[in-house]
Amino acid sequence: MLSLKRFGVNVAGHLRFLDLYSMARSGLIHSQASVLMYHNVSSGDPPWHMSAVKPEDFEREIIYLQKVAKIVPLHQLFDWLIGGRDIPSKAVCITFDDGYKDNYTFAYPILRKYNVPATIFLATGYIGGSSWQSEKARFAVWNTGVEEFEVGGLGRYCLRSPDDRLVVMNKIETGLMKLPEREKNLMVETLLKVLDVSLPSGIGEGLSLSWDEVIEMNQNGISFGAHTVTHTSLTRLPIEKAREEIVQSKKEIEKRLGMPCTLFAYPNGEFDAKIIECLEEEGFTGAVTTIPRTITKQINPFMLNRINAGSDLYTFKAYFSMFYPDLIRVMAACRM
Repeated sequence: MLSLKRFGVNVAGHLRFLDLYSMARSGLIHSQASVLMYHNVSSGDPPWHMSAVKPEDFEREIIYLQKVAKIVPLHQLFDWLIGGRDIPSKAVCITFDDGYKDNYTFAYPILRKYNVPATIFLATGYIGGSSWQSEKARFAVWNTGVEEFEVGGLGRYCLRSPDDRLVVMNKIETGLMKLPEREKNLMVETLLKVLDVSLPSGIGEGLSLSWDEVIEMNQNGISFGAHTVTHTSLTRLPIEKAREEIVQSKKEIEKRLGMPCTLFAYPNGEFDAKIIECLEEEGFTGAVTTIPRTITKQINPFMLNRINAGSDLYTFKAYFSMFYPDLIRVMAACRM
């Protein structure tokens, strides 16, 4: 997988191939759109923080998109889909998941500078200062003196190099995100004991947006959708608990912004028919996934695909052109 990714990045860095690939693909698949998925835009963070797009790279990506595509609000794309209308070729929407403070500090000024709309999906339980357990886990993995460890439910890992630590941080974070909140908290406590790490005061706090920042952005071209309260994979919860996560996040956003919240993002991209039914019953008009494909008007509005934005302009172009996702699908089909 990594070798394929490097191949895509190398092509992007040295040739115009990806621009040509994107143009050819658009010519073959008419009336398609793309929804881009970001998380963090930041620079100079400690190495245990989640990998972020640097502000200068994010600005280059916005400039690139304005040259080759038509950036539209996400709700506009849903209006086209629900109304059965053709989607303008090369339409693209920008989304962020979770609600990190760096969205306000670094991404928001760039979006305003170029008058570009975006949608941020909020895990409402963290907005305003509550700490992310995943950040505590990442800190522990990076700063431990332990070189090998095992935690039941998370796996066995080696930490002999910085690269090992980066890989393990991401794997453990992915595992934690799938757990219900109580189990997640207990798992992090166990991890800290196994790794023999004491957390500094305030670790994991201040990473998320404040409600004042959310309100300000909402008044200036940024819209907001729900992403549950605790960012737990909904398919791993009893349906009534999943409904509670959905409804509480929706109501909190509506209360704070004074307007309907009708769009949703599935935590970790996990959903099923019951979750879709629940969203429909609770008044949502659509939801976004993490399935890396472009969009045509035939798609279910509750299964809207999104493309990973990558970490720099070169990986961004490898994903946005669909060269890298297409290559992965071809290689997977060849192995069958």
